Amino acid sequence: MSDAQNLVENVRNRFGDRAAITEPSDIEPWLTDWRGRFHGQTPGILSPASTEEVADIVRMAAAHRVALVAQGGNTGMVGGATPPPDGSALILSLRRMNKLRSIGAGSPWRKPG
Repeated sequence: MSDAQNLVENVRNRFGDRAAITEPSDIEPWLTDWRGRFHGQTPGILSPASTEEVADIVRMAAAHRVALVAQGGNTGMVGGATPPPDGSALILSLRRMNKLRSIGAGSPWRKPG
């Protein structure tokens, strides 16, 4: 088993099935940038649900010596969120981190009035 596969299994065991995606059909939409100019490969997507999980996964990746490509929505204009074509990195998807914790008076999402 490769270091990346070991990391995927460790993440799945620690954070649950939703935190580690390995099904090729589930991974495929995330391998190409939105303009279709950059194409990559990856053996898996790691999908933390909190900043604490992100920190733990990054530490685990460093320990396993596995590269990560952070991906918010894969909408960047220069392909920076696309994994390399050789499949040498895992995607660290932040899409599960989609909850607002609070909106303050100075927030751009608060309606005036």
